[in-house]
Amino acid sequence: MNPEARDVFLAIARCPLVTAALVDSSEPCADVVAWYGTAPDGRRYFPEPWVGHLSEAPILFVASNPGAGDRGSAPGPDEVITTASPDEEILISQDGAFEDGQRPGIIDGTVLVDKNGENDFSVRYWVWTKRVAQELLGDARVRPGADYAMTEVVHCGSQHQDGTWKAAATCASRYLDRVLRVSPARVLVVVGDVARWAFKDRLGVEVKIGERVVADIGGHSRHLVALPHPNARGRVWGVEPYLGANGLAEVRGWLRGGGEPVPR
Repeated sequence: MNPEARDVFLAIARCPLVTAALVDSSEPCADVVAWYGTAPDGRRYFPEPWVGHLSEAPILFVASNPGAGDRGSAPGPDEVITTASPDEEILISQDGAFEDGQRPGIIDGTVLVDKNGENDFSVRYWVWTKRVAQELLGDARVRPGADYAMTEVVHCGSQHQDGTWKAAATCASRYLDRVLRVSPARVLVVVGDVARWAFKDRLGVEVKIGERVVADIGGHSRHLVALPHPNARGRVWGVEPYLGANGLAEVRGWLRGGGEPVPR
């Protein structure tokens, strides 16, 4: 990870707004921050900057916010990565989450495991991102973390996007542009309504579900592909159902370095 990406990562993981939101319920982030409880010794779960090697991956998924456990749940005494952990441990746990042997980590791009390699369970959103990346690249041998990375508009987790809309403007104004500037991704997959709103409101780029837009974002020319969140009721998974065969082929060509993208 280059120094600029490292600085952005740690700015998010150590976000000072969390402290303010813990003591002032009127803060925009208060509702989403409340999902992370505080252990008796002061340890908490931290805002998640991104997962995977964002400063290298050619595909970046941008969604609403991470998931979380029960509201107010605090790290147990054996939790290995928390706000009390050194910066480098936090960095490795997220940027290197997909690496072989990383514990806690993500196996095969889809299964979360704890520090002992146990308590494994498949995460629906990760299953979807892997499938979409396979479709975009036209190759089932996708490398999670290397071929694609994942980030969010709001970096604190909750269930069912609770508190996300309230925090979205604040979090996006502080971090969204900075995250995109350290990502070289040629394709940005904009996932769901919160992310589409953030791109329009904060970056001035509107992309509708099923559309493919070309824009200069963060100093890079990108294809933006807007897809429904995989948990959205009644929505089919995949890229081709929304872009069509020709649109998908053009995005694949752009990912493979086939010249400048064609504006739509």
